[in-house]
Amino acid sequence: MNTYTLLDLEYWSKEIETMIIKEGLDCYLQEFELVTLEDMMCIQAYMGLPTHYSHWSFGKAYMRLKNFYEQGLQGVPYEIVIHSDPCIAYLLKNNSLVLQILTMAHVYGHNDFFKNNRLYQDIQPKRSIEMFHTYRQRLEEYREHPFVGDQRVESLLDRAHSIRWQCHEESLLQFFIDHGNLEEWEKEVLYIIKEETRYFKPQIETKIINEGWATWWHYRICNQLLFQREDLYLEFLVHHNQITAPRWYEVNPYALGFYLFEKLFQQYGTIEKLFEIRRMERDVSFIRKYLTEERCQELNLFLYEKNKKKYPPFKKQEERNIAKVKEQLLLSIGMEGIPCIQPLDWDIKKRVLYLKHEYDGRELDFMYASETLKYIAGLWKGKVILRTYMDEKKQQLICEPDKKIFVQNK
Repeated sequence: MNTYTLLDLEYWSKEIETMIIKEGLDCYLQEFELVTLEDMMCIQAYMGLPTHYSHWSFGKAYMRLKNFYEQGLQGVPYEIVIHSDPCIAYLLKNNSLVLQILTMAHVYGHNDFFKNNRLYQDIQPKRSIEMFHTYRQRLEEYREHPFVGDQRVESLLDRAHSIRWQCHEESLLQFFIDHGNLEEWEKEVLYIIKEETRYFKPQIETKIINEGWATWWHYRICNQLLFQREDLYLEFLVHHNQITAPRWYEVNPYALGFYLFEKLFQQYGTIEKLFEIRRMERDVSFIRKYLTEERCQELNLFLYEKNKKKYPPFKKQEERNIAKVKEQLLLSIGMEGIPCIQPLDWDIKKRVLYLKHEYDGRELDFMYASETLKYIAGLWKGKVILRTYMDEKKQQLICEPDKKIFVQNK
């Protein structure tokens, strides 16, 4: 049972704020809200936004989170931070006092990152909450409209969600807004999803550096605030080590980002250099520039390979190629882990759309690509032909207007 009060949290929040001003962080006004475990799972399921529009996929995400938590397979985040001005952070009510102190310090790191990293400069944080609330209202109006209705809105959202992350260069949703045979309400819904995706895209591209920055700052601030408090300091170290512990099944973004910032601080000896890195880099450039071979070795990064034996199906590579490890890591972070599909050509009269997969040696998952192509055909209201590679050969994945899929040699 927690024994602290709101006055305790206010005291520590002010202490942290004094520290971050002294250290030179540049933050939005920060607001904290205490929420229950149930609320936190709901907020997480709604992509961190309580004012988000409704869709069946968010209900599915919530049930998955709830079931995994109850089975002990997954925890609940200590906090969720919204990129807005003022910056809003949700803290879990049942966190201990030490965990709340660590989490609040962590939040200020995210706050500073949101305000200063160059990828976020096109976002208007003062209107973020209002924007999502307005989008939710518009979709609810269409759901209740007698000539549109809930089913058509839900179906269109399914299609839009399937390609929302096709925005490496130009948004594929924008292509359908400009060239699709769509009603005005359909164009507005696609625009809403496109703008929402534009808001979230920088967060996908900066997961490691953002979490690393927030972790480095919570470690630095809590070390200074709690070092003389043995009753608090030891618990802080336990929580920090849990957050930065390596994971056998994936790269821990908190651990990797924290490690790199700590090494860079040791290398340059100045926080000003870290501020510059925080301002300029995204995950791909951050890893490419600063994850050296020596640091890969220290982190014990490795790749899995198929096992000749039946069990286990995968094992650690016997010969560790550090350059290959780094290359594979770069291919899995940010937008690099999402296949890039671009419009190649289209015939409005015949209702035929040609798409091209930007092949980089990684082939598409056939079942996933087929189902996505059906959604695209629904948006295009015609035939869709995707040029890609299968079994290292040029192939065309074709979806007819009746949603039948077949493969054709190119």
